[in-house]
Amino acid sequence: MKWTAAILLGGLAVGGGPAASQDLSTESFAANARAHAHALTTSYQRLRDFILRRSTGATSWSGDVPPAATGWSDAWTDRGVRARYCADPGETGVLVVYMGPPRLMGVGDDHRAVQAAPRVYGRQRQRLHWLDGGRALGGDGRPTVDLPACMAALVPSGRAALAGRLEDPWTVTRPRTRWERREVAGCPSGMHRPPGLPAGDAARIERRTVTTQVNRNGDPVGAPAYGPWSISVDLCVTDYTVTETQQRPCTYTVEGVSVTGYEIWTRQKSITASGESGTWSMMFTTCQVGPIAQAPPPTGTPEALPTPTITFPTWTETEPRSCPYCFEGTASRSRIHTDRHTRFPWDSGPTIQTDVQVTQWVTDNSQCTRIADTVWTQVRTEGRTLSCGAGFSGTY
Repeated sequence: MKWTAAILLGGLAVGGGPAASQDLSTESFAANARAHAHALTTSYQRLRDFILRRSTGATSWSGDVPPAATGWSDAWTDRGVRARYCADPGETGVLVVYMGPPRLMGVGDDHRAVQAAPRVYGRQRQRLHWLDGGRALGGDGRPTVDLPACMAALVPSGRAALAGRLEDPWTVTRPRTRWERREVAGCPSGMHRPPGLPAGDAARIERRTVTTQVNRNGDPVGAPAYGPWSISVDLCVTDYTVTETQQRPCTYTVEGVSVTGYEIWTRQKSITASGESGTWSMMFTTCQVGPIAQAPPPTGTPEALPTPTITFPTWTETEPRSCPYCFEGTASRSRIHTDRHTRFPWDSGPTIQTDVQVTQWVTDNSQCTRIADTVWTQVRTEGRTLSCGAGFSGTY
């Protein structure tokens, strides 16, 4: 080969004259071979970086000279460097840069000198590829690359080159799925927000999947696909009707003494999205109006004695109770005892017969109030936990 002969001639030359001229020729040959090899290496790295990291879409170009947008230099074109990149269907793309013209500046047709320049002149372990029959032959640890059919017939044989398989990240995609979440302010018909839920919190939360195709760089490719909305958190409760009672105080007079009693009021309370509704009505009262008049004892025979006044005063027995869960305060239950009072006009006081009638126990929760600092905390995506002090907890 020419570059080998030049080295041998240079090694035999001593002194001046023709030998010195041969040294200059050998140095020029080696410099040009190194320059061609460096151009191949630099252009391959520049194109590889563009395809993998800097391109904004799938990489392709027509002909054997890439566009300037890829980082390609006109100096490489002038030197004779050419490049192609393509992929057969379903296969990984191949990038190849090579010396195109048959004759090169400073080395003529000795393309082998360019292939070996990194090792011979640059003290590197590997030579460049060598194009031969649709293959980029390697060696010295550099793998051989089969050129795809889309370029094999367009790339000449007998050229120094650099080639490698390079997957365009814009042509290989994978799905990336995330959840999209939205709050629903109201509740459906026949349901309402639970009591104690802060006004700023949504009673219902829906979610759906959003699937986007992304390339190997993580950049989205195309429009995302949306799944259907589905309920993930639903705190709405069904409308209902419940019987509610209240105990209200009242006063009445027995034997001239003012006594405190109570009234029992009731209603059918309906709970809907509009709030509470229902009309109160009094169900029971212990209060009586007016004292019993005092009169002197009558005179006459027993047969003529007046009929005694008989009354049935009542009194209330009360026991303390606990408020329901999520309430605090005082509660009680009570029942009514009815006595029989018999009194003649001359009596200073009535004859009393106790407990002629006793009613069933009635529970009074009117002094219970809902715990003010109800706390809602989300414990998992599908639900929330309501805690009302230490006495109650439940999952909704």
